Amino acid sequence: MEEREQRIRRFIERASTERADDPTGGLARAWMECTERLQLAEDQTRQRITCTTMTGQGVRSTLLALRFGEGFVPVIESRAVDIASDGRVVVDVVGGPGDDPFYSNPAVTEQMVEDFRQIDDINLVGAIMEELPQYRLLQRGFTIASIGYWGTGIRTLNVPDEIELAIREVRSVIDYYRDELGREPALITTSLGNHLALGALGQDRLEAMQVLSLVPVMDGLQHHLEVASRNDSDPDDPLHGDWIWRNIYIRSDAGVVFDHRRMQDRREFMREYVGAVDLPWRDMELESPCSTIVLGELDPRTSAYLARTGDPAPFVKVWPSDHDVFRGAPDRARGLFSEFAECLLAG
Repeated sequence: MEEREQRIRRFIERASTERADDPTGGLARAWMECTERLQLAEDQTRQRITCTTMTGQGVRSTLLALRFGEGFVPVIESRAVDIASDGRVVVDVVGGPGDDPFYSNPAVTEQMVEDFRQIDDINLVGAIMEELPQYRLLQRGFTIASIGYWGTGIRTLNVPDEIELAIREVRSVIDYYRDELGREPALITTSLGNHLALGALGQDRLEAMQVLSLVPVMDGLQHHLEVASRNDSDPDDPLHGDWIWRNIYIRSDAGVVFDHRRMQDRREFMREYVGAVDLPWRDMELESPCSTIVLGELDPRTSAYLARTGDPAPFVKVWPSDHDVFRGAPDRARGLFSEFAECLLAG
């Protein structure tokens, strides 16, 4: 065990100081290639530009570049291939920083899933599309539009207070779909995504929307940072970090361009990313009958809040799970997404 830990430590210490000249694969590479083409394009007026389309496990995901001002925001629209769509859209604000937007990864084929299912030790949570809660929406004809805001796995500027840039992007994308639909879109907001949505829309507007809110930090992002710091037994030990690849962009004369890829501890990035922003959810009063907040009672970020408040509001569900309710309560999560879809259709 000691030899294995030493190998891991050497790898992390080396990787955290090295830089690569190309992004990680998948969405990050597709986005870099798309932005390079957009910089050379003669047409600089279109707001919605298709970058690429990916299909896997019966779901087609289209990577879009939405233009706002002089910049572009990546948005991935996903829908079931064989199910007719009536134009209903649910905007998805994922957690993070460092998480990927929702999409169908074409590298995960049906045959690969079938092969992996035969291996007991392989954890396929999040890989099998039909087992994901989001699939319940796709089955009912919804399109999920997932935002690749600054700080997701697609791209980061890696600058202090980057959350402010992400908030502006989330607001712009939600406003885009509101204008396209002629009404407010329904939302899925997860972890950090809850706080970005609150910062983007404000409490009054967000409360009136149809929102499926998963594990917000009720006492705010500064409380999250405090708990994370308190639980960090040895911040200088790389083995106790949460290391992720970051695709880092910079501003240049050519616009915002990819610069390099390197590993970074998510805890360190989160502290710099959030800065002094707080955005607590404890005072939220969701008004729509479709709206729900889900909290995990095993999550230290919410246990103190639950102990202090007693019985939560009717729109708050408390599950026997930690912060990751998809893994902690997968059956409940699938049921919740089915209920959300049926409520939206009925409305």
